[in-house]
Formats: sequence, structure tokens, C-alpha cells
Amino acid sequence: MVPLSEAINSGIWIKAEYKENEDNYVFQMKPTSFTKINLKNDVDDPIKLGHIDVSSNVWLLKVEVVNLCRQKVESSYMITGRLVLVDDDGYEFPTTDDWHLNLISDYANKTGLRRFFGTDLPPKIKRKGAVAFELPDTFDELYLSVRNGATVEA
Repeated sequence: MVPLSEAINSGIWIKAEYKENEDNYVFQMKPTSFTKINLKNDVDDPIKLGHIDVSSNVWLLKVEVVNLCRQKVESSYMITGRLVLVDDDGYEFPTTDDWHLNLISDYANKTGLRRFFGTDLPPKIKRKGAVAFELPDTFDELYLSVRNGATVEA
């Protein structure tokens, strides 16, 4: 696994692959920034957040993604449902699934969160967007990975 900070600083692409039933899914991603979100101040109508508390430690990862499958794949299935951040102890932190944060809020549109929530990713075409992760209050190095799959430098 490639450290997230190293991937962002060097601009490298990471290849992700996982198998679901009999199908193989492959995509490349390039993380471009990782910043903390102040839910109370940054997100419009934070009272409407459903799955996370406004005081949660939530981080926004901006990423470029290229679907390397032969057909289009629904982005929630390939990206938001699969991406995880892994710490040095092996704990996995999935993307947040809060509808207001990811889809309904103006913040979702402005930051690119909506881009990977319920849209199709055609093959070989780069898409830019963002995903959000709720993390512990303190953490060391994080690694970008996929649930039940593997990531390597592309």
C-alpha cells in the first residue's frame, strides 16, 4: 500500500482491483488533496446531517478516477462503496454514507462529493471528484485501499 501523503505529494496514480462474485473490477485513482472539513461551518444546513455528528472529525479527499473495466460501473459501487483509508494498525475507515453531505447539500456539489455518488463511470475516462471519511481524532499515516481488494502504485 502507498501512504496517502506520499501519493498526494508525488502525484502518483494508484491502481485498485477487487473481485465481486465472478467479476473483476479495476480502476486507477490519483489523490490530489486531503483536508479537514468543519461540518458546522463548511456544510450548508448541517442540522440535516443524518449519519454523522457536526463535531465529527471528517476529512475530504479529492481524487481523480479512471474506470479500467470494459463497461461503465456505477460510481457508488466502485468508489464510495469500496474505498477505505487504512491506518498503521490495520483499521479500515470507509467513506461516509451521509446523504446530505454527499448528495443533497450545496457543499456536495461545490466540492465534488456528488460526483461519485450515484453516477456512472464510463471506461477509460477520467473523472474528478471527492469522497469524505470520518476518522478518529488522532491518526498517523493513512493508506488508500479498497475493501476486499488490493492497491498498488500504477
